[in-house]
Amino acid sequence: PFDLSDIDVDITTQAIDFINQVVAGQQTDKQCNSRTPFHAVVAFSLPHVAIPPATGKGNAEGYPPNRYSDAIFLLDEQVGRILTAIEDAG
Repeated sequence: PFDLSDIDVDITTQAIDFINQVVAGQQTDKQCNSRTPFHAVVAFSLPHVAIPPATGKGNAEGYPPNRYSDAIFLLDEQVGRILTAIEDAG
């Protein structure tokens, strides 16, 4: 069976790899560098499907276990990873 439990983590990793490639000038379709603007659409699935996260972390605020709140917690974590990658890229 196809496992979707980590799909949003994988999407985040791909987005971060793209950001790092743009900053390093490794995008082959056009000349890119750290000053080249770029656009990345990162379409997460969690808000729509609410698949329980594979991390097992639950949520930070101690709410009772809930598939939707756990999924939103994981989504927030992934957005944070992307924002950190953008900040690190300069």
